Amino acid sequence: ISRNGEFRLLDRTDVFKFRVSNNGQIKLNLYQISAGDDANLRLYWDTKNNGILDFGDQNVARSLDGSNADDVINYTATNGTYFAEVRPYALGSNGIVSDDLELPESTTTIGIAATTKPNTYQPLSPNQVFSLNSNPDADHIIYLDFDGQTTTNTLWNQKFGSPIVTPAYDTDGNTSNFSTAETETIWRIWQRVAEDFSPFDVNVTTAQPSDDQLKKTSASDSQWGIRVVIGGDGSWYQQGTGGLAYMDSFNWNTDTPVFIFSENRAGGSEKAVAEAISHEVGHSLGLTHDGNLTNHYYTGHDNGNVETGWAPIMGEGNDRNLTQWSKGEYTGASNQEDDLDIITGQNGFGYRLDDYGNSRTSAAALSFNDGQVETYGIIEQNNDIDWFQFNSTTGNIALDIKPFERGPNLDILAKLYNASGQLISVSNPIGSLSASFNLDLNPGQYYLSIDGTGLGNLATGYSDYGSLGQYSITGGVAE
Repeated sequence: ISRNGEFRLLDRTDVFKFRVSNNGQIKLNLYQISAGDDANLRLYWDTKNNGILDFGDQNVARSLDGSNADDVINYTATNGTYFAEVRPYALGSNGIVSDDLELPESTTTIGIAATTKPNTYQPLSPNQVFSLNSNPDADHIIYLDFDGQTTTNTLWNQKFGSPIVTPAYDTDGNTSNFSTAETETIWRIWQRVAEDFSPFDVNVTTAQPSDDQLKKTSASDSQWGIRVVIGGDGSWYQQGTGGLAYMDSFNWNTDTPVFIFSENRAGGSEKAVAEAISHEVGHSLGLTHDGNLTNHYYTGHDNGNVETGWAPIMGEGNDRNLTQWSKGEYTGASNQEDDLDIITGQNGFGYRLDDYGNSRTSAAALSFNDGQVETYGIIEQNNDIDWFQFNSTTGNIALDIKPFERGPNLDILAKLYNASGQLISVSNPIGSLSASFNLDLNPGQYYLSIDGTGLGNLATGYSDYGSLGQYSITGGVAE
């Protein structure tokens, strides 16, 4: 069975679902990849037996041959449902990767799998809490280390002695195991930090990496990252400190961690720890503090609405719902450095590839699950606008567009257009980060655009500079 594919910036992954009815050999061949391009092949087993490729499904085989060489998988399979995932690794100069995937004749092809939820949107699975990955294909990592760490042979040790022993993250006084509540909090901390770094091509993970994955060992090294040690009270350094990091240490050739002293962050609370992690990792990436004329750490401002209360990540955002990367636009800012330029310009990684087209002519079709709209996306840059198209047979349109549910960075501006591109409706409610439409229109084709936006003036609001991050589109359009 042969399947032809073509990847564009707005369609980065093809997933084919098929069933093996008798134990046997699965043979997959990805060939005729367009010249100058590259695509990789992965095989997943539907371990949850729910017919959907989602978090927790086992990656049983993969082929990651470079350039446009064929990718081949031979796998001895048991009965069950499998997914063949074809993903571009390096897009060609024209932004398109063409390929052919050959599936075994002995399998029953069920079709292209429905759009799957990103890992960050997956429900909590307690036995997966130490294998979470926000962007598993990225070469660079931010490793959240919750289970205790002994630090040796680093600059920390030269100044403060060796070894430095950090206990496991703990909120109940028992460091020998993680309670159900602690497991859930770890998951939610990871979700919040993953949202802060979602625009970038970096993986926020709780999975133990190899030593080499944390060190930039040479100028030719393409994979490195930073360890974030989370736990304890930091008494070896100074009582009451929330966290520590060496500037620019993300790029060092040693496993020199960032420290988060969770006992000093509201007793290890979800938001307080997550804000500290992103802040200290920011230092490791080269960022300095955002303050104002009276405070080294700017605590932000509100505008009469809790949901849109704002603070910079490199300040102190523990009391604000919306925290963002900043370039010091707020009144009295002490630091005008461009966080986004620094993060993406000197640490080996840039922005994620754009997931959807930026114009009506390149609009992607909305995805559906059981007849309801279910689409996920990311505003990666502040000039990014994601476009979608859909058909409505009745004209009844009810859509909710929401930023990520925990620690959102994105304030959404949504616009609805008719088939000729005429603007019909705009949604950007004051005091809310979400947008929605509930309209009764004529049947026909429509377009939806999603953009990050600011709010009001910079004394009590914010610009669209840091309005980046994940969003979901749900609802119905009576297709």
